[in-house]
Amino acid sequence: NFLSNEPEKAKLLLQPLSSEEVLTMPGYFKKDPDAAIYTRKPLSDKFYDDLADVKAVADFRKALNAESALNESEVDDFKGRTLIQLSTVSSKMAYDKLVINIKAGSLVSLVFKNPDEMPHNVVITKPGSIEIVGKAADAMAGMKDAYAKNFVPAIPEVLYSTPLVATGGTFRLDFKAPGKPGEYPFICTFPGHWRIMKGLMKVN
Repeated sequence: NFLSNEPEKAKLLLQPLSSEEVLTMPGYFKKDPDAAIYTRKPLSDKFYDDLADVKAVADFRKALNAESALNESEVDDFKGRTLIQLSTVSSKMAYDKLVINIKAGSLVSLVFKNPDEMPHNVVITKPGSIEIVGKAADAMAGMKDAYAKNFVPAIPEVLYSTPLVATGGTFRLDFKAPGKPGEYPFICTFPGHWRIMKGLMKVN
């Protein structure tokens, strides 16, 4: 019962083990033959049942179930759209997907989550324009309103973008995929990040 009256501390302890999603490892690590040794399982129903009399744990479980029900109700919002879930990899300065495949002209909902300790965004650019957009973003570092503009350059090479998403935040970006097939890079334009934090949106 030592955390019964400390709901925030209980959440900090339980959240990292709360679901398969938060325990998902980067793709490159899953391929390691020893990955299973280091893989953890989400907290079980038995765990919650054993601590059912601990208010902080019981409240956390209720909030988790309510959030799950809300997520299920949101599925209807994506009908007729291609849903892409993209996340950062904590402490790795990377996205969890290097390639995204979508159909030309389709309606897309990109849900971007940022569990990393730094703010990041997703900026989708025209083919072959990473250097142009990245350097333009770096040049914004000296601007007083750079944060207000989310370090997204106002240039034609930028097609779609999210704002900077803080640690633990989520943003949904709705857009119509380009009608022309090709490889459209996406990068984080926080100064310096774009050189290593990038991926490809392949439009077929």
